[in-house]
Amino acid sequence: PTYNVTDAKTICASELPYTWNGVEFTAAGTQATTLNTVNNCDSVVTMTLTVNPTYNVSDAKTICASELPYTWNGVEFTTAGTQTATLRTINNCDSVVTMTLTVNPTYNVTDAKTICASELPYTWNGVEFTAAGTQTATLRTINNCDSVVTMTLTVNPTYNVSDAKTIC
Repeated sequence: PTYNVTDAKTICASELPYTWNGVEFTAAGTQATTLNTVNNCDSVVTMTLTVNPTYNVSDAKTICASELPYTWNGVEFTTAGTQTATLRTINNCDSVVTMTLTVNPTYNVTDAKTICASELPYTWNGVEFTAAGTQTATLRTINNCDSVVTMTLTVNPTYNVSDAKTIC
């Protein structure tokens, strides 16, 4: 007897080219081949191949240095850079996702100022000094990252001196 057989298979795009009974598929589609049965009779076998896509996706994110280490899809960033992760699609095909991470700096800055006592109270970045001392303020950089600025204020005294002198 001769047979007319149909078959179907689903693969991922990363498995292309796919060879079946000496027939090469380079994309999804239907192809037929003639095979001999055990009794040396020709039979036509038709294969319908479905190819599920794989993806190569790029993504980018910007964070502040204070957010490090940063974990993305199981990959840990300790500095700015580019890393990849292999993820599975809904059809169980591997896809590569590439993340480029930009890290904006945060700062820890110290400053010092000397004023006269007559200038008290002294306001600096929303912080009020009523005497000499050190205080900090948390400020935002142009990239919206918190940075700590420390001010040491020195207060020089002012004097109210009376002097008396007698002259002839």
